[in-house]
Amino acid sequence: MRPLLSFLAALLLLAACAPPSADAPASATADYDPAADSLRFEGETHLRNIRQLTFGGNNAEAYWSFDGTQLVFQSDWDAINPQGCDQSFVMNADGSALGDSTQYADVSTMRGRTTCAYFLADGRVVYASTHAASPACPEAIPFVGGRYVWPIHDSYDIYITDPSNPDSDPEVLIGGEGYDAEATVSPDGRYIVYTTDRTGDLELWRYDLETEEDLQLTSGLGYDGGAFFSPDGTKL
Repeated sequence: MRPLLSFLAALLLLAACAPPSADAPASATADYDPAADSLRFEGETHLRNIRQLTFGGNNAEAYWSFDGTQLVFQSDWDAINPQGCDQSFVMNADGSALGDSTQYADVSTMRGRTTCAYFLADGRVVYASTHAASPACPEAIPFVGGRYVWPIHDSYDIYITDPSNPDSDPEVLIGGEGYDAEATVSPDGRYIVYTTDRTGDLELWRYDLETEEDLQLTSGLGYDGGAFFSPDGTKL
């Protein structure tokens, strides 16, 4: 779980994050009125034209599809998730309705708790879930002593599902005893990097979708997790 991202996931940046250059055409700034931008903090000079995409509950861990048209995210927003525990949803990145006229489509089982959903190159989604252990929400203690805490439930396994076939059951991709979660996908779509405690400590592993081979990447004591690939896929 990346706490910083949880504060940003409900907002989508639809414009560049830097002021226009001196060579930018006048039309790029002429029609923009900072006072009319209700989501822009006074004095903010780097962000503008922000559009709100969710409107209640906790919505976080939003990640792009490979073609840039959709987002997958987790939510406990009661308007779309009566179960009350984080579940995974897909939406169009521009906020428009999906093909069935709904704006948000669940891609998890609506049982247990899910986290860290991510698109594969073929449009399928991987996510971690505790639903196989119990349909109930596992206990969550987000703050201890004023500090954010991410519970390491050993019932998390990583599943794969197809949003285009909502009636299909998710399949276990990475499982077994212990915590398996926080999966993200390489830019070429071949590899998944994820966090597991199968060795007794929280380490990063890489899964090859073509060969189904696992490779341990870290071995130092302490938490290793929340990894992302660099744009060229050569670094984490």
